[in-house]
Amino acid sequence: LLGKCECRQQWWSDGLVTVNSCWGSVSVVNSGRVTGSDRQQLLGMMVVASVLVHLIIGCVMGVSVGVRMKALEGPRYVVEGGNVSLTCSNVTTRPLAWFPIQGVQAQLGPEGEPEQVWLLEVGQEAAGVYTCEVTTEAPPTFLTANASITLHVVAPLSGSPVLRGTAGVVSEGEWVAGHCESPPATPTPRISFYVNHTPVVKEFMSEVTVQNTVNNKQVVSRSVGFSAHRRLFIKGHLLLECRVSIEKLVWRATTDLVLEGNIVKNRATGVRSQGYNEWLLGTVALLVRWCY
Repeated sequence: LLGKCECRQQWWSDGLVTVNSCWGSVSVVNSGRVTGSDRQQLLGMMVVASVLVHLIIGCVMGVSVGVRMKALEGPRYVVEGGNVSLTCSNVTTRPLAWFPIQGVQAQLGPEGEPEQVWLLEVGQEAAGVYTCEVTTEAPPTFLTANASITLHVVAPLSGSPVLRGTAGVVSEGEWVAGHCESPPATPTPRISFYVNHTPVVKEFMSEVTVQNTVNNKQVVSRSVGFSAHRRLFIKGHLLLECRVSIEKLVWRATTDLVLEGNIVKNRATGVRSQGYNEWLLGTVALLVRWCY
């Protein structure tokens, strides 16, 4: 009596089988010749059936632990042109067959790690949902366990966002307006405004505008507007900042606004300081002349 319990592993992206599969089966082999009475034959058949059931249950229990991605759990981001590793746990069976996706360069993991695959120099065609599936093949009972992750390929901004609008010196109560636009990127970036490093509430910002480019990238833009209240200025200065982000990547554009009254005070202070310095130098010169 021989028994063999294995599994099938498959990877696919967006419904297409892309990586590997392995499979096996439970088999019962009677290498001897059955002799004796019908009762003995029936007893032998019952033993064979019992062993077969236990083998099938063993297959089921072996996969019931579940399958998960160890290297990528949940949505992940990789910069265009980079490499990423995908790993499906609980699978070490042989043989393995790998099925490529057109346009995606893949490489097997190191020897002894058949469940790992590397996607190399990824492009936009590599973005999508990847699923690892483990299936027992032990008729008449089949069990399937799978897990999926979403891979996002990031084409970062080629430069800083562009911030236009009010600049330089402003009067108290003057309307401050700004408009910010990002260079093309993917996935769609987030865009927001900050005043002195504090987020601007959405009531003072317009809705985000998204424009698609010919190379399947997105340009985002947004506007902001508010009155120049004195309380918004720190020591007469207000830092207006536009931030564009993709996941943890952040790009900034800033402008420094100066309250008009603060310039007058600074100039007055500078004049007094200059007059005092001239008086001090003159006094020292007189003392030196008197001493000699």
